[in-house]
Amino acid sequence: MRYTRICAYCGKEFTAYKSCTQYCSSLCSKRAYKERQREKNRKNVVARDQEQIVSEYTRKEVVSIKEAICYLGISRSTLFRYIRSGMIPSMKLGSTVRLRRTDLDYLFDRKLPYSKEERIIKIAESNVSGNSVKENATEITDKYISRKEACEMLGICNATAWKLFKKHKLECVTFGSCKYYRRDQIEKLAKRRNKDPYPEITDWMSKDEIQEMFEMTDSAIYSLVSERGIPKKPHIGSTVLYSRRHIYEAKHVGVDFKKEYYRAEEVMTLMGINRNQLHNRLRSRNIRRLTVNRILWINKKDFNEVYGDLEF
Repeated sequence: MRYTRICAYCGKEFTAYKSCTQYCSSLCSKRAYKERQREKNRKNVVARDQEQIVSEYTRKEVVSIKEAICYLGISRSTLFRYIRSGMIPSMKLGSTVRLRRTDLDYLFDRKLPYSKEERIIKIAESNVSGNSVKENATEITDKYISRKEACEMLGICNATAWKLFKKHKLECVTFGSCKYYRRDQIEKLAKRRNKDPYPEITDWMSKDEIQEMFEMTDSAIYSLVSERGIPKKPHIGSTVLYSRRHIYEAKHVGVDFKKEYYRAEEVMTLMGINRNQLHNRLRSRNIRRLTVNRILWINKKDFNEVYGDLEF
């Protein structure tokens, strides 16, 4: 009986006479055997090196990063995360980092309970203003909240929270890759953000409404708000609201332009000049003008004081 098989070494298709055949030829079988032997020898060497490192570890008072990794059975990044969080004290000599064996053994002497839901209870040590802070489990859960809970309380995203906490220099406790912040500081910050800076202003509009109404870009809106000092306040998340009355005044909404202004095209036709000549005369004589929806309007009062009343 014949079987169609794929060689386990070279991957080629061949016809086998037994159902247990794995290789297409004796050459592939020998090469596969040599690879298995090399892998077995490599594992034996690694195990022997680890045993040697662990045996040397027990005779040393100061150990290296490699020896600590083999002793604890964790990865390099995990060990450095514990060092940065203050869980394992360390000493840096030039470009090398050394640890005391007694500090590593102290990790097993603590006998702290493991809890996946409240990992901060395992250890709560942070370096705040250079001092080591230790709290018990009940005090920590009442005193600190996670970054996710802080974002929900403030109504902001994670990126905005990172900038805001860094700006206000909030106290935090680090465990692993997670950060926990003081509950009272977060509540104080939320109360400050929710406070209305302009209680007399009741009508607000968002950036999307301004763009839809006046066809302005983001940079144009930011420039207008900055130049005119338009009141603004934070809203949900990273949304910012602007005073509708001040936006309308800045964009001259509701102004009768034909009563108070001349249109630039009418002035150019009557005086027989082009746009560049008109702009030069307006600048040299300090005549007020404004642009609304790409239309140039010239103040009648200033213009009549220089050129007299025009008859259109």
